[in-house]
Amino acid sequence: MFGFKYFINFLVENKIHGLIIGNILANGAFELTNSILNNIFVPLINVDMNYDGKSDIETISNKSIKIFNSKIRYGRVIISVIKIILVSYILFIITICISKIMNIYG
Repeated sequence: MFGFKYFINFLVENKIHGLIIGNILANGAFELTNSILNNIFVPLINVDMNYDGKSDIETISNKSIKIFNSKIRYGRVIISVIKIILVSYILFIITICISKIMNIYG
């Protein structure tokens, strides 16, 4: 009932190979997006505008508030929101470029 043959049939019937390929491609896209974000965009905004010796992103990231003896790091949330906006914008630009390429050659 729980044999290996049934397991293989389950994988084949549910087209698990497509899921695996999709997952591999998604991981590659994730790495590419993070690389673009961390190696191009973050260094551009990782500046010291107030000349205190620390980058402004680091200063924002370390912001916190103490509530009921718990340290709430709201600065990291702000940085995460900025990063997701940048990632969304990167994906938007890539999508527009691919669309234009497809219209030219398609």
